[in-house]
Amino acid sequence: MQEQRLRSGADLMACLALRYMTAGAGPGAAPARFSPFELWLLPPSTQAAGRRIMGPRGFWFGAGPIVAALVLLAGFAGGGAMAVEASPPIRIATEGAFPPFNLADDKGEPAGFEVELGRALCVAMKTECTFVLQDWEGMSEGLRAGRYDAVMSSMASTRERRFRMSFSKPYYLVPPAFIARRDAAVPDTSPAGLKGKTIGVPGLTEHAAYLEELYQGSEIRLFGNLEEAALDLLSGRLDLVLGDKLALQRFLDSREGACCRFVGNARYHPAFHGMGVSVALRRGDVALRERFDAAIDQVIADGTYDRIRAKYLPFDIRFPGGGPWR
Repeated sequence: MQEQRLRSGADLMACLALRYMTAGAGPGAAPARFSPFELWLLPPSTQAAGRRIMGPRGFWFGAGPIVAALVLLAGFAGGGAMAVEASPPIRIATEGAFPPFNLADDKGEPAGFEVELGRALCVAMKTECTFVLQDWEGMSEGLRAGRYDAVMSSMASTRERRFRMSFSKPYYLVPPAFIARRDAAVPDTSPAGLKGKTIGVPGLTEHAAYLEELYQGSEIRLFGNLEEAALDLLSGRLDLVLGDKLALQRFLDSREGACCRFVGNARYHPAFHGMGVSVALRRGDVALRERFDAAIDQVIADGTYDRIRAKYLPFDIRFPGGGPWR
């Protein structure tokens, strides 16, 4: 019943103001009077203030807006009667099967870069969040069904997905990168700088399409996978290899990869590299999307993002926004 009074009292404020303006306005007009039942609808502290000022038989505003304001303030500020309900936690789903971005730890709890970043975003939003594990196949359906409020599970913001859900601004994109032998001098990885060079790349990928479109002065050789291209680089049959930087990092960390090194990132091009990984949300959830957008900006600006990223990856994955990766 107390909750009902609080809500009704909040809804009645506009009615009180309207009654004052219509019934208590003008020379000689009768003061606006409110019945005991209308008074009962107000918060208890407002009732007490009204009776002290106006008497027990009715609650009126003939004394003018100053008294009205005092009565309303007494109800909402006095004694903490009008408490603000805490917003429920934001529920975030992740697959837990794509390390280092998301995984399940030894206790079966969500962990990884995205989980730690998500918790930092919630701190920036000044709200509580909970993470749940969800199989990839049911990720989108669970979001639409309301089983959780957001997805942070390396979900790229593709054109097809944007028809079915909403996305925050991107929070990561693994850059494409070039590797070469350690003894090779490659000061410039632009199309002009690699003119005449032989570059290996996995076929039927965005990286292959990127090279064929923009590096027409180079010889492009297509391979079945990145490992085959890397082995040809090791044997000296290629000058460079282009691929996903995370996959190339794994090769460089291997025994065979000791031959080679990163020589530069490919310049970002949205037609080939997409719009990055974002927080997925239900369509129309504009307020939550804006909160995530502001939180992403904040954790990048204050250095929290880089501190978290450095625990999982040795290179920058911030979305480049049209420029080269650092």
